[in-house]
Amino acid sequence: MRSSRDCIVLFTRVPIPGSVKTRLCPPLTSEQASDLQASFLLDVAEASRELKLEQPDLRIVLAVHPFELRGSLPEAIADRPGVEVVAQLGHDLAARMAETFRQCFDAGAERVVIRNTDSPMLPSDRIREAFAALDTDGIDSVIGPDDGGGYYLLGLRRMIPELFDGIPLGSQADGATVFGATMDVLRRLGVSVLVLASEPDCDLPEDLDRLASELGQRPEAAPNTAKLLASLGRIPG
Repeated sequence: MRSSRDCIVLFTRVPIPGSVKTRLCPPLTSEQASDLQASFLLDVAEASRELKLEQPDLRIVLAVHPFELRGSLPEAIADRPGVEVVAQLGHDLAARMAETFRQCFDAGAERVVIRNTDSPMLPSDRIREAFAALDTDGIDSVIGPDDGGGYYLLGLRRMIPELFDGIPLGSQADGATVFGATMDVLRRLGVSVLVLASEPDCDLPEDLDRLASELGQRPEAAPNTAKLLASLGRIPG
């Protein structure tokens, strides 16, 4: 990642019981689901800070909702140097994503990548590939589809306000259509796009089983999540 004007945004909800990872309840309780979300945040933030070691002026932004509850963020994130905690602004998820891109570009970024916090094992190479693509002439956007039909990453090198119009972001019923709908909008607008390899996220009980199985083999890939799942008996000791 060569540019000094790159910004990575970790886009998430504050881990509050009953408001995050609700589709994992059961098998988890709401408190356990909140703890899982917090462990995801820790692992994603640490992976991002490792990228910052390669590029010290990389800007890391943690965009949270609801901002007034940011005091419930894990202390290891809220007090971590180099991670800026900002509010997601807008009346719905699509508006909040669009405004986050806008704020980053207005602050001087030339390449902005928003990634989810539901894929704690996401290889850092995917982030490197995204910034490299946005540093390539003729590519204005990059997207990483997840296995559930959404996307784990979206990157732009210019503001595209219409990109989020009519996209069912945040809809459980239509979540599997988000990637396809976003690609349709990009094509309609004539925006060049690079599609990254598909990666899993963790929204459903079967996703949790897969994540636990993979972390049982490679706990170093997401150590905070592995520790939490082990404490819940999801990973054999």
